[in-house]
Amino acid sequence: GEYVALTEELRTSAMEELFSKLEYSFKLGLPAMMLTSSLLTGVLAVALPTRICVRRGDEPEFSYVPLTEWFIPGKTTMGLLCALITCLILELIDVPGADSVNAAFSSVVYLLCALQGMAAVARALKARGWTRGKRAAVLALLYLFATDALRLIGAASALFGRQGAISGWIKKYRDTHDKED
Repeated sequence: GEYVALTEELRTSAMEELFSKLEYSFKLGLPAMMLTSSLLTGVLAVALPTRICVRRGDEPEFSYVPLTEWFIPGKTTMGLLCALITCLILELIDVPGADSVNAAFSSVVYLLCALQGMAAVARALKARGWTRGKRAAVLALLYLFATDALRLIGAASALFGRQGAISGWIKKYRDTHDKED
């Protein structure tokens, strides 16, 4: 075959385009990676040591809350939803830097929904009598192979679960109107 050498101008242009795309990728992805890794590190830095302390019989600095009892409070869920909608609107109206903010905030919301989904699935499996080891294996497999499904379960749980934002609002509405009758 015949090989065609790129001209100096074409090589320079290709390199400039490559670096431009890399710069945009870093601007978009780096804040998101930093936020989600910080959040995950914080969760693990509290959850793992307290679990170890409880197993050893020590009194942990923070009270231990098993995964089956984790939930996103209703007000936090609604705040996250409002902030996510705001980020989307800012990106849609082309505010400079909104794409980076939206990517970073979305990644945090996705991680929180995945954690909420893991807690919801853990509660369901525990209610069915599954051992801790089996629950952990299923949760790990779900996180690795069905993260989007886990996020959807988490979002549904955060909105409509026992501790969900909309469930809490409906309960409060019913309680208020039942007292008026």
